[in-house]
Order: sequence, then structure tokens, then C-alpha cells
Amino acid sequence: MALPLLFFIAGIGIEEEFIWGIMLFVVLSYAVLLFSDKLKLSKEMLLFSLRSVLLACLFFFLGKMNVMLNSVEVKPATDKIYFDTLLIKNTEGVRFTERGCWMLAPAFNAGNSFDVLVNMDSACGVVLEKGDTMVLHEVSLLPLLKPGKEPTSWDEYLLRQGVQYKIYVNIRSKTELKKNNSWFYSFYNLAHRKIRLSALSQKSKSLLLSLLIGDRGYVDKQTKEDYAVLGVSHILSVSGLHVGIIYLVISWIIALFLNKRSVAAVSLVLVLIWFYCWMVGFSPPVLRSALMFSLYVIGSAMGRGSVLLHTTCLSAFVILLIDPLYLYDIGFQLTYGAMLGIIFIMPVFSEAWKVKNFFLKSVTDLIFLSIAVQITLLPFLIYYFEYLSVYFIVANLVIVPAVALLMYLGIAFVLLPYHGLSKGIIDGVVLFMDWFCEQVSCWPFTTLSFTVSSLYCWLLYGLCVSLFLQYKSYRLNWFLYLGMVMLFGAVLLI
Repeated sequence: MALPLLFFIAGIGIEEEFIWGIMLFVVLSYAVLLFSDKLKLSKEMLLFSLRSVLLACLFFFLGKMNVMLNSVEVKPATDKIYFDTLLIKNTEGVRFTERGCWMLAPAFNAGNSFDVLVNMDSACGVVLEKGDTMVLHEVSLLPLLKPGKEPTSWDEYLLRQGVQYKIYVNIRSKTELKKNNSWFYSFYNLAHRKIRLSALSQKSKSLLLSLLIGDRGYVDKQTKEDYAVLGVSHILSVSGLHVGIIYLVISWIIALFLNKRSVAAVSLVLVLIWFYCWMVGFSPPVLRSALMFSLYVIGSAMGRGSVLLHTTCLSAFVILLIDPLYLYDIGFQLTYGAMLGIIFIMPVFSEAWKVKNFFLKSVTDLIFLSIAVQITLLPFLIYYFEYLSVYFIVANLVIVPAVALLMYLGIAFVLLPYHGLSKGIIDGVVLFMDWFCEQVSCWPFTTLSFTVSSLYCWLLYGLCVSLFLQYKSYRLNWFLYLGMVMLFGAVLLI
């Protein structure tokens, strides 16, 4: 599944000019097959190679066709649109900033619909819950880009999402509010309301809202920066770790009443996992985790184990089949880059340093996982953020277990009626995390800054990692020596 996925991705990302090269390669393969007797090549080997080439071409053209079918060119709007009445429904949640808040939402008027960027003051944003609808009177939709203005990366992201207009809403706007009267968002709003109106500290509320239901709107800017500097900002967004904890809790509760391999238990687990993923939003990390856990649950019920590489590739294929533009999404690149490190590099460390003690093994596995993920994500982190965290291993050793504990406590806090004890523990865990981040941030050389403009550097780095893996597999010294030369060359180009 890995090689077909690579050609499928190539079909999405590679320009049309390369198609002729692929077709020429197929023709040459047929020619070699026809003259195989003179070349003294095995017919079986040639047939196998030809089938592989044809399969690769099939997935390449499938990727290319998928892009053609899903590509919708969105041109920035240039004219302002006036409406007597406009309905705006909150479906994605509200994000708060120092200057107010905003959300991306669908707007409706007389059968027409638009995806708009809604800028509001905090007074409007606080009262909005998912599923609520704002009814605006005598309003205008403004073009997202002013005429002649060059789009920023944020503008380009919004345009790819189909957002062409923006609107400003404040207390002076002629606004009515229709509260959500559907069960569709009820559980999300109940959990959100219980956390937001609780007696927890403000920091605890913001972290629980982000970790449990994916609402990062209440996490302050300083917290985001502190976690980013330590290399653990991924824990603020719902991803594999969070979906995994939810899966463990769901499986444990269902196993108390049903046989975990029964059709009813498997169906219930799958429904609840996908309901949770819908609730927090179908970002690439969440989609990947949901697909992988779904395949694992089905495979376990059928008595078949699942291969991590195959399930990872299958989940990536499904996501890109739904929307090929996910390939250019930073969340997609980071989550699957991390999975490559876990699949290929972490086993190398685990085999080299085998630990039998359960506690020490848990610590070393977390260290190996952090290093493996950092190795594969290094090009992405430098390209997008231009810096690396020096103390990412220390931070992951402390923050990741603390976040897992915080999530378990948060689930109990939301589900159980009495939460006096869990409130104190939650505030204590969050206070400890803040203290730890503050202490580590004061250490010297917390980050290393890079500016890499050469593509050759990343090619050399990728070859270096590949050669080290080959050395571990085949024990051929030239793999090791060549890998060291490639790494030295990459360092010189940084």
C-alpha cells in the first residue's frame, strides 16, 4: 500500500509535464518484455516488474484525476454585496484574540450560501454556541481582499477553503440570535458550557476545552508560544494522542456491558469514535486517527492484526481521495511525517537499546518516540517555523503524561455530576504544567534558529536518514559512511 500511495501523492503534486515521462517508461518496459529472451531476463521477474509499473501508473493517474475533479478555482471577490437579511450559523466555533474574536461560518440568504469570515467583538462571541444562528439585518459582505492587495498566507488559506467575503459584527449591528434547538450540537454545547461555567481556573478551562472538544479559542497567546518553544504545541490540538485516550475510555466503558468483539460493541465503538471526531472537527490528524482506530477495531473483532504501515497509508489515501488539497495542509504533513518516524525510525532505537524493566521501558519508549518524530519532522519544522526546540525530549517526558492525566480527569469532570475532588487535581496539574514550562523556558538556548533556502539540503538530509536505516537493516558499512557524508553536506548547507 505504501508504494501505490507514493505514486498517488505524486499524481496530486507533480506537474502534467511528467506524465509523458511516465508513459515513456511504460512503453520501454513493454519493449524490454518483448526482447527478454535476448536480454536473458526472467519472464516472471519482468511480468512482476511490469505489473508494478502499471499499478504505479494507475495510482499516479488516479491522483491526477482526483485533482482535476476536486479542483475548483476560487477567484477573490471584488464587489461588496448588500443584504436586507442574512443568516450566519456557527458550525466551527469561535476563536478569541486580543482584539476580539472571529469564526468561519456559512451565510444564507434566499437560497444563496457563502462561506464568510466573521469578525466580532468578544461580547458577541461569548454568547454564541455551536448551532446558534445570527440573523443580521441591513448588512454588507465585504470582499476578503481589497483591490490591488497581495494575499497573505492566511488569505490564501481562506481562499482555498472557499471563503471570499468577510463581515464585521458588533453590539451596534442589527442582530437577532436564534439558539440551537437541534440535538446535533447538544452534547458539544453541554460539555462546553459545563467547563466554561465551572469553578476551574481560567487556564484549566482553556486547556480542557482545547484538549477534550477541540476548542482552542480560549487558549491565550502566551500559552501557545510557551508550548511552541518547548516543542509540545501539538498537544493543544486534538490529534492521535487525544483520540487514542478517548478510544481507551470508550472501549473500557463498553467492555463493562458487552463482549468487545460482538457486533454491537464494535458498532458502538465506531459510532462514538466518529461522533467525537465530528464534534472536534475533521482535521487531518483527527481523520487519520479515526480511520486507524476504526481499522484496528474491525481487525481485532475479526481476529486479524493490523499492520501500522498499511493502516497509515490507507488512512492517508482516503483523506487525499476526499480532498487532494489536504496534501498541502501543514497539519496533514506533520501528522503523517510523525507517523513515518514512528513506523521506520523508532523500531531502530528500540532494537538497539532493549529495556526489560516496565517503568524504564515506558520512559525510553517515550524518548525514542520523541527523537524519531523529531528526525522526520525536522525539514517541516525548519521550513514552516524556522526554529527547533532544544529541550523537546525533556518537555515531552513531562508534558505528554501530564496531558494524558489531564484528559482522563477532564472526561470524569464532564461525565460525573460530582467533581469537587477532580477540580482541585485538574487545577494542580495545570499549575504544575505552567510552572514546568516557565522553568524550562528560562534555560539557555531553548531554540535554534535556521533559515534554509536550498532544496539540496533536504534531499541530502532525506538520503542520510534513508542510508542509516539501510545500514541498520543490511549491516553494509558503505551505507553508514555515505550517510555520514550526506549528513555533513546537509549541515554545511543549513
